[in-house]
Amino acid sequence: MFDFKTAGPAALADVMTLVSETGWPHRPDDVRPLLDLGRLWCAVDRKSGSLAGMAVWWPMGRDHGRVGLVIVSPRYQRQGLGRALMERVLVDADGRSLALLATEDGRPLYEKLGFRSIGRTQRHVGQYVPQEEPHTGIEAYTPADLEAVLSVDRLGFGPHREPMVRHLLDAGTACVARDAKDVVGYGVYRPFGLGHVVGPVVAASGPVANALFHAVARPGYVRLDRPLEAEELGRLIETKGLEGFETTHTMVLGDWPAPGNGFRVFALSNHAWG
Repeated sequence: MFDFKTAGPAALADVMTLVSETGWPHRPDDVRPLLDLGRLWCAVDRKSGSLAGMAVWWPMGRDHGRVGLVIVSPRYQRQGLGRALMERVLVDADGRSLALLATEDGRPLYEKLGFRSIGRTQRHVGQYVPQEEPHTGIEAYTPADLEAVLSVDRLGFGPHREPMVRHLLDAGTACVARDAKDVVGYGVYRPFGLGHVVGPVVAASGPVANALFHAVARPGYVRLDRPLEAEELGRLIETKGLEGFETTHTMVLGDWPAPGNGFRVFALSNHAWG
């Protein structure tokens, strides 16, 4: 039997134990902000008191949210915990439209809950060796660019995720792309897992996204998650040593706003926040 309850950042140690059982590369510093900004639901084994499963969701304004870190310990799988946790997330989200990334194995569960697939995302990882590339119109991010970056993010991503963007800008190294005086894209490079991640990259065009990648990426082990339709960026990073691996489904429950004014997400911040 299990007890279902919410928990906060104080549960980090138990969460990391569960994350390690999955073989995910996340470090405590990767997971802590996810708990700080989200709503964590836990399934606790009444007999042992151990964390058997978890799911986190993140409010993005009053109408939208994202779901991630849906994990059931291998010791407790095939007992309906994934569905039970998601049902509690859906109630807690209070009618918001929700989005998440799902593997092929996880997709049937979410479809039964009413989610539908609207696209796919591919993970790229590898040892990045930079080459000299022109970065016309690319500048280092400064706090004076914050409002412009938030506007670009809202146009490209859709829902309101200002707390997440603020954290990412603080945690990493960021650049902005300018067309005349207007910011037409931004990209972030930050520590994650076994190395670093490039993301998010939100831009008005493929060439701008490619230029941002060149500007922010540094030598070493790099990860980038991109929507499959970001084909131009995909071709570029594969020539730079970032091989493409498994794909996941972007799934939504309810309505999800389309990108606006030509802006879109070329690289995700992470699976949790999109």
